[in-house]
Amino acid sequence: MKFFSFAAILVALLFSAILIDGILRGTNTEEQKHIIIEAPQAVVSNTLLDINNYEQWNTFSRTKKISSHTSTRLVDYKIGQKIIRVNEKFSVSPDKNHFQFTPVDSLPNSFITSFRNIIALKSLPDGTTQVSWQTQYAVSTIIGSLINRFLVQPALKKTLLKNLQSLKSFIER
Repeated sequence: MKFFSFAAILVALLFSAILIDGILRGTNTEEQKHIIIEAPQAVVSNTLLDINNYEQWNTFSRTKKISSHTSTRLVDYKIGQKIIRVNEKFSVSPDKNHFQFTPVDSLPNSFITSFRNIIALKSLPDGTTQVSWQTQYAVSTIIGSLINRFLVQPALKKTLLKNLQSLKSFIER
């Protein structure tokens, strides 16, 4: 009987520690990955600007609808096994080295909010291009924080790296 009481107390303490960690960790999450692509910045930039052909290399998102008039797109992001549908505005800096995808409205039925992607390009002296892909989002609940920490965030890290490697392979082929 003492063993079961001790085990129950231990489980309760562990659960409490995980909840407190979820509360203290905060709600904002940011993941960033980098890769060097053996191509000039203009080639990488043109590939990223060709949103109609993202599916040829992009393992992370599937565009459902594009509106050139409003610079928005409806897109499904796949993070691990979870699909997040976002209506987002895309913008490109005048020098075409900074791309931003920002939600136009809130994400329905999701503990993830403010989902945003930023892609930055940097020309390197040897003619290659460094690509940095950053995903930022907020988590709205304590349970969401736990799900994020153990499921979403690790899957996002893998997805970002896989997507950059796919972009590199597509351009360097």
